[in-house]
Amino acid sequence: MRLITLAPSIPCPMATDCGHLGRLSPCEQDVVMNERHSADLARWIRGSLAAGRYGVSMTMQHSTSGVPASPYLVSIGNVYATPEWVVTPAGTWDVGGVNVTTQDQTATTTHTPAWAIVMVILFIWFFLLSLLFLLAREVRVTGYVNVTIWGPNGQSYTENVPVWNAAQRADVFSRVGYLQGIIGQQRARHAS
Repeated sequence: MRLITLAPSIPCPMATDCGHLGRLSPCEQDVVMNERHSADLARWIRGSLAAGRYGVSMTMQHSTSGVPASPYLVSIGNVYATPEWVVTPAGTWDVGGVNVTTQDQTATTTHTPAWAIVMVILFIWFFLLSLLFLLAREVRVTGYVNVTIWGPNGQSYTENVPVWNAAQRADVFSRVGYLQGIIGQQRARHAS
């Protein structure tokens, strides 16, 4: 991870990739990004400075904020885990000292799909059997899954992961199960 300091009025070159709205606000002057994004941004800034387009200064230094250097094994929304650390926006905690809980806040509903209603209207004059199209059902899952990370000293972070289908819901629960497995392995290492 690298720390990049920018002037607030420089347009972001990766506006479509990084989620910025095209310009960095004053609150976003100190942005910590992943290696690929920061390298692309640094290359763009160096080219802009060499061309004399902007009168800004740039400092790059390795972050010493305690963010782990090992690769992330699993991510759940804004929660990332390495073999030794759990990284959340609320802080970085030792993986052996956290607990993870989930709460399913999704709703599953069934509906008659629009295509079935259209088929009934089109073919009702020809075949009364077209009413069988009304038996078609579509399952919709909406809502979110609450993932709460309980850190040391009563600290916690809750991530609401939006879910739009059953596969996404299952994916969130499998990621949480994997994270709980990492936590169990770390605790077993500390115990022995």
